[in-house]
Amino acid sequence: IIVDSTVAAQVPRSDVIDNANIRGGDVIVALSSSGRATYEEGYNSGIGSNGLTAARHDTFKHSLAKEFPESFDPMMAEELVYSGKVG
Repeated sequence: IIVDSTVAAQVPRSDVIDNANIRGGDVIVALSSSGRATYEEGYNSGIGSNGLTAARHDTFKHSLAKEFPESFDPMMAEELVYSGKVG
């Protein structure tokens, strides 16, 4: 397990799971990144460090952007805001 690095891999395009391939019943697996590192003064929720933002935008329908405008950066490219099919 690598816990202090970013890892990249090269895979065939046909093996990439993108928005077009997400289906009901698929499972998202994530590891908690919450807690408090020795150099931090307080608790760190880890919400921005483990891909939850990307997962949310890749999963949910664009219509949620109008319902929850506070849930994303307004400077984000329009085509990336909630570009999935769920919701």
